[in-house]
Amino acid sequence: MVNKTKGAEHREKLREQLFPGEEAWTGEGEKGWFRAPRTLPLVLGLIDSKDLSDTKRPSNVYLELWARNMGEGLIEMKNRRNTRIARGTSAREVSAPGKNG
Repeated sequence: MVNKTKGAEHREKLREQLFPGEEAWTGEGEKGWFRAPRTLPLVLGLIDSKDLSDTKRPSNVYLELWARNMGEGLIEMKNRRNTRIARGTSAREVSAPGKNG
């Protein structure tokens, strides 16, 4: 049995009080989502700060890479068009001949 923290026990009791008999969705075995640390918005804001990035928004690339992490220490980028859109390349550049491969 897993030892629960006091906070986890509190949330479990509160959840049972507010939603009696309902199971919490944990995402185990599901596809298409990822867990993120609660500091992620802070990190993304710092990455996009003018001091580090001037007028660019590199946090989009960081978030794209994080979302593609499957926990094996390697990220596969199979579709260049999608990654160009994620990093903020304009739709015109993405749809231009010779730029999608």
